[in-house]
Amino acid sequence: MNGWVSVQKEELRSDVLKLTLYELNTAISPRDLRIKAVHAALREFNHDDPSKHDQELDLHADKILLQKLSFCYSLRKCDEELGLLCCAMELVYRASRSRVGISFHEVGESLLPLFIDMLRWSSARRNDILLAKNLAEQKEVKEKAKKDVHDGNAITHQRAKVGGSNMTSNAKISKLKGSLSTVSEEKKEKGDEYEEDNETSEIEQEETFTASCSSNEADVDTEADISPENDSTLSAPFKRQVRFADSVEVTSNGEKLHETIIKIRDGDVTNPIAVKKIIKILRYFSRVLTAMIPMAHFPGLLDELVFYLKVPKVTGSALEPQEEGSGVFSSDNSFHSARTDPSLDSVYSDANSFFSSDESVYVNKQSTEVSQSSRLDAIATIVNLACAEENKPKLLNHPGLLEAVISVARDDPVNEAREHASIVLMNLALVDSNKISMANNDALLHTILKLLGDKVSSVRRYASSVMLSLACISQNTVRIIGFNEGKSLTALTLVLMNEEVEEIRINVAECLFNCARYSTEASTIELMGQHPDVLPALSASVLSDYSADVRAYSARTLEWLAADIHYDSSCHERLLDALAEASLWTKTNCIVEALKAQATIAENRKALVQHNGILDALATLASLHGVNDGEVRQCALAAIERLAHEPSTRNIMAAHEAIMTELTRATFSSSGILDEYEEEGDEKSRKLMRSALKYLAEAL
Repeated sequence: MNGWVSVQKEELRSDVLKLTLYELNTAISPRDLRIKAVHAALREFNHDDPSKHDQELDLHADKILLQKLSFCYSLRKCDEELGLLCCAMELVYRASRSRVGISFHEVGESLLPLFIDMLRWSSARRNDILLAKNLAEQKEVKEKAKKDVHDGNAITHQRAKVGGSNMTSNAKISKLKGSLSTVSEEKKEKGDEYEEDNETSEIEQEETFTASCSSNEADVDTEADISPENDSTLSAPFKRQVRFADSVEVTSNGEKLHETIIKIRDGDVTNPIAVKKIIKILRYFSRVLTAMIPMAHFPGLLDELVFYLKVPKVTGSALEPQEEGSGVFSSDNSFHSARTDPSLDSVYSDANSFFSSDESVYVNKQSTEVSQSSRLDAIATIVNLACAEENKPKLLNHPGLLEAVISVARDDPVNEAREHASIVLMNLALVDSNKISMANNDALLHTILKLLGDKVSSVRRYASSVMLSLACISQNTVRIIGFNEGKSLTALTLVLMNEEVEEIRINVAECLFNCARYSTEASTIELMGQHPDVLPALSASVLSDYSADVRAYSARTLEWLAADIHYDSSCHERLLDALAEASLWTKTNCIVEALKAQATIAENRKALVQHNGILDALATLASLHGVNDGEVRQCALAAIERLAHEPSTRNIMAAHEAIMTELTRATFSSSGILDEYEEEGDEKSRKLMRSALKYLAEAL
């Protein structure tokens, strides 16, 4: 019975949906009929069931809404109807990811150009474009004025030069006097008329120059300033009037004192709700694997996403107020439909956030919530696009994109926005071709180091992943270690010692290991050793960190540092302190191998023997008899044997009771521990140990 009821409900819903879409598709005129059809569609689409949204797409809701959007957009950009249609389309695209992908490949080629043009005609976007254009024109006027002044000075100088050359002879002086007297007679004949004409000409020249340098005398309506011929960012069919309310003062040198304030007429900008919903739809599209690459390569799409990452910093002017109760606004500054149809309050809730409760104009303060939502959708879209391998180099090299992402990661007060931005940086850093350019970006490294201390654990985790990826390239190791006078190492060691999240500590420990392993310059290792925090932090992590991975990476880092830091280094003593402290680590043979490598260099042996703690550590390691301690004991005995070759320190070693005990036990023991110890592939290990014991016995 329940199954039959559910089937009946599905059939009824299908019939209602078909009727709703038919009415929406056939509603052309008048406008009230179209609005009524959109309301009915919104009521039908307003649910959270992906399967029902799939059904809506199967009945071509996306194609019908695309047609209605194109029609409405061609009539009036700011119309409430445009916002309602975008709300309906956003609801429909809450379908399953696979069905959204099918729709994208069916209508995306037509929908994306429309979306991009609608985003370009948003209020903030037009202000940004026109302000940049106006400032460029003012700069050109200023340069032209300077050039005119320069040319005038050059002409004056040339005249003075010509007038002053070769004029000392009496004949030329007489000729000049004659010319002057002739001019004086002509002037007397013309009388006051000559003086008035001359004065008028000078005034006209001054007015002409003033008019060419300043445009603040009156408001001017013009289409040419933003026409496609003058603005390559606009498509040809869309020409709109722009009103410039310039407040510019120009000095005699053409210097700008006040920036221009540009106001765009309300009919020329896209409905703000439509802008917000478009960005959200783009976010839905970007989740589809097969749509990621086409979207990233679609002309103009990345530019619009980059702009909406910077919306909070755009200082565009307010739109002009409308008459009370006219157009999109009602007398209480809310959308008409939000009040006429209470069932759709949740759908229209975004609308009222665009308007002030006290004023009927757009203002910057009240748009914070909407800007935040659009910014989150824009950065989330870039996160998804950055998942495709082919997109990573393109996104990194796209003008302004990396800078915008860095700005969000560094300064955005919203935790989710910073998290998305850090994911973008992590995705971009996964490609080897991006790593060098990213590591050479000072702003990026400063941001990553700041994010390592972020209050949100996920942000810190992604930031540590970025640092780990960048450290995998040998060219980047010097850059990372020496960045900001070693402050990068300070930040990494602080995270290694104090971070609560295990994954972040593992990433940082592996990053330090990569810096030591992939470094091709001795200066890099020297910088790590000379830093006051690195070696102590590594040795402490080897012993105290509860993560086996952190301990292992820290021990391996010490091993690699020990292979390159020797007796002549200023940080050699600090390295020996770290090795002596970390010698209790026996899960791997990294520390004892580091001691063995140090003992192999003859110049290091004296420092090793004289260091307080090294001989004790080697004796302890050589005394291990556990099942898994065989390799550690072999390395310790090998290090002791090599230290015995230093004549100047044999008396110190001979006086060390534990060293002599373990050396004697290894020489005469029948356990076979030395049978596996080989020196350069031969089988003379026991003989070598006896020789070492003999050397020390003679020193007694």
